[in-house]
Amino acid sequence: MTKNLSYFPPIEKIYQLDVRTALDRYWRPIRRVELDDNSNSLEREILLEKLEPNQLYQFRLRPSTERVQYATLSDWVRTPEAVPSQVVQNLRFRMLDDQHLLLEWDPIERVF
Repeated sequence: MTKNLSYFPPIEKIYQLDVRTALDRYWRPIRRVELDDNSNSLEREILLEKLEPNQLYQFRLRPSTERVQYATLSDWVRTPEAVPSQVVQNLRFRMLDDQHLLLEWDPIERVF
């Protein structure tokens, strides 16, 4: 999954982009952001790749200087759902009515 993150940073040259999920509320650094001096626009955009499907993410952008202690937080962003990445086990189904079918399967183990 990929998402574009847009932000309007204050005038600093180097930032740290951090991420957290709703399930794991600890901030983790994902990349260092260096602003281009040649750009005329204050708006910046970063393409974030390898996000998990159907997850709530929040991002923060903070200056990498110790003298500045503020951070810009994003709203919570949910990535779209996706088909399972592996073969599912113990597939079960049940007809809810004439037009709806409920499919269930055992959770896929995730490797961290």
